[in-house]
Amino acid sequence: EVSRPLTKGEASFLIDKATKLDAEFPEPATRPQELFLRRAHRWQTGLTKREACRLIAGMKKKVRG
Repeated sequence: EVSRPLTKGEASFLIDKATKLDAEFPEPATRPQELFLRRAHRWQTGLTKREACRLIAGMKKKVRG
C-alpha cells in the first residue's frame, strides 16, 4: 500500500539504512552550502554534504542565541 503511514519499525529501518548508505557513499557539499560556508570563512576542502549541513546548522543556532 503506497499511501499508508509508516510504522515506527519501518521508519527506524529506513533511517538506519539511510545512515549506513550516507556513511558508505558520502556526497560532497552542495554548491549553495559551499558558498554559504565560504562567505562565513568556514569552508574546508572536502566537506561532505552532511558535515556542511551540521556546520551551517551550528552557525545558525549560535546566531539565534
